[in-house]
Amino acid sequence: MSDSRVAPPNRLMAPAAGSVLQLFLSTLPLLGVMIYFLYLAYKRPSLASYNIPNDADDAYIKETMELDGEQIGLMEMLYVFLSSLLIWSTLGMYLNLFVPRRREIIHRYLEEGVQVLGDVYYDNPRKKCCFSRLTQCFFADYATVIYSHPDPSRLPVSNAGDQWIVQKRVRTYQLFHRERISIVVLPELPLSGQPKADIEIDVASYRQVYATSRDRIREIQYIVAFWIFFTLDGTLYLLFQMYQVNPAYEDFQLAWIISAAFVLVVVPLVAFGGNWIRWSSYKRWLTKSGRVLTDDETNRIVIPAQSTDSELAKRPGAANNSDYSAMV
Repeated sequence: MSDSRVAPPNRLMAPAAGSVLQLFLSTLPLLGVMIYFLYLAYKRPSLASYNIPNDADDAYIKETMELDGEQIGLMEMLYVFLSSLLIWSTLGMYLNLFVPRRREIIHRYLEEGVQVLGDVYYDNPRKKCCFSRLTQCFFADYATVIYSHPDPSRLPVSNAGDQWIVQKRVRTYQLFHRERISIVVLPELPLSGQPKADIEIDVASYRQVYATSRDRIREIQYIVAFWIFFTLDGTLYLLFQMYQVNPAYEDFQLAWIISAAFVLVVVPLVAFGGNWIRWSSYKRWLTKSGRVLTDDETNRIVIPAQSTDSELAKRPGAANNSDYSAMV
């Protein structure tokens, strides 16, 4: 049975129909500015202020500089292209490293996971918003899941004979408490429990409802690839133009060193290294975070109050939740 209290799926995993067009249109202003920079770089060697004779007097230099007006330095343009290259390379690596691995591990839950019974308690951070929980105020769809340890034989027997219980924080799409539901746990990873219903919603968000999401991801990758090659080619062109002008105006050697270090060291380190760290931390949080408790310790856990429908209706995007209720 469907429930209106269902959060929208992750758009990065399943981009909406207009997201590709929105991404393309949103980058057009930046593209226009950067093309304008390339035009200025093309005209730069022919400017009179960049071709002042060595024996020119101060009056001639001043008149020539005023005639051409104030110019944006090629080095400043180079910084813009290098910064854009870093951003788009990081996004491209995210789409090719993080997204496929996340989808793969989510599918493993349905294909290899062992089911146990457990409870899920949705905790609405809007009720207790403060600085220490600021992050959860922006990413509020989390809950506490409690389930029986799938392999208690590996743990010592408690003194009171209690069972071992796992408590952990999980991402949830169903914004209400649920008791005695199926929790899926990956083999050999007892702390990897996730509510089965949430896993199914996650998979459905890019397999069923958005049947062409794979094509949209590919289209986004094409846009990202265009920007990577455009910013890289623009960087090389700016270096070539800096080589053409008088070294007194543009330091070509410094620009070449900065560009080489940025392209060969900074971009791979941030794009690949940053996304790899992000994926490693996410995988660890998904499969290895949590606590192992006894029944007695579990009884002392404070269960958050149930959120009402009126409170959930105030959430951003709540009006669109009905679009996803068919997946539950």
